[in-house]
Amino acid sequence: MKIFASTSQSIIFYILFALAYYLLGVGLTAFAFNSQIVPIWLPAGIALVGCYIWWWRFIPPLFAAAIAFNLNIFDNSAHEIMLVGNTFTQAIYIALGVIIQAMVGAAILRYWLGNPLYFRKRKYIAYFIAVVAVLVSLLSSNIGVFALSNFNPLYSIEDHWLHVIYWWLGDILGVLIASPFLLSLLPKAPGQRKVLAFETIAVCSILFISVALTAQIYERENSKNTIKIAEREVEVIENSLYRYINQSIIAVQSLASQVQSSPEFNEQDFYASANKLLEKHSFIKALSWNVQITQAQRQTLSNTMSTIYRQNINIVGDPLEDDDPLVVVKYIAPLESNQKAVGFNVYSNPDRKTSLQNPAIKYLPISTKIIQLVQTKTPTPAYLLFAPV
Repeated sequence: MKIFASTSQSIIFYILFALAYYLLGVGLTAFAFNSQIVPIWLPAGIALVGCYIWWWRFIPPLFAAAIAFNLNIFDNSAHEIMLVGNTFTQAIYIALGVIIQAMVGAAILRYWLGNPLYFRKRKYIAYFIAVVAVLVSLLSSNIGVFALSNFNPLYSIEDHWLHVIYWWLGDILGVLIASPFLLSLLPKAPGQRKVLAFETIAVCSILFISVALTAQIYERENSKNTIKIAEREVEVIENSLYRYINQSIIAVQSLASQVQSSPEFNEQDFYASANKLLEKHSFIKALSWNVQITQAQRQTLSNTMSTIYRQNINIVGDPLEDDDPLVVVKYIAPLESNQKAVGFNVYSNPDRKTSLQNPAIKYLPISTKIIQLVQTKTPTPAYLLFAPV
């Protein structure tokens, strides 16, 4: 296909097309309206025109540009969940899909329809849109998303067809806008009638800008609505959290008052009171009675607790300071799921110690920050609420 006046001119455009595929891809993803959609994928049109002009000779630079684009974009943390690959294998699959789609579309143009700017029959315009832009664009989207859905952990198979549609629509617009735009920029081959290059470029540019702005406006409105919904959800969660915290404070103060008012408060009394509170407040994981002793009383308490539980109970957790007291979990309910915490020196943990040293604990319950519980087999985030007795 004779388009360029010289070999050197052909080589220059050959290189420019490959660079344009990569640079436009990077630019479009950099200005993507959200992390999932690029509404117009112009590189699809570049790939089609490149294969239409140079045929199979354009495959090597197109393959290299597609590989480089996918691997480069994934390195940018701002676009980690774009429709691109995150491994070399995925990038190869996506690049092959790009090449197959471009070659099939180029073959239809070269051997049937001809140059989109010089169609012999008006109906070829409809064929170009329906076959080359719409049907052929299904190839890259299906192959690429197949690779992502099967090899990329960021994607689930449930979203496969949604991602195919995103990719497909972007390629359709990219082919319809970029193909005539690029062909109008190229030198006119001998024997071809004059084409209105400026008008073609202007129409394609206006179409691109219109679609891009429409997509951006829609995305902004969608983002606003999403933020409003999220804010309402946060308020619901916040109110629920406050309600649970207030109920937790009431439960802890209730148990502390019973211990405080009954000098003979024993194991049976504790479990009777604690179990009633746990039945009423199912969100509370455990209630415990922690006793404060000196380091010299450590063995005595260990012996007492061994008698209570009819097994050897050791005080676990060394003091952080030489003169620190020990604050030991003596009783805890429910016992079955929290037995590992029995005998634990709460004061041996800096976060727990800081809460217990808070001067305000004399007047109201004090909580720790989010911590990991010692009694669970797997790390479980929670907070402790201390009330003085």
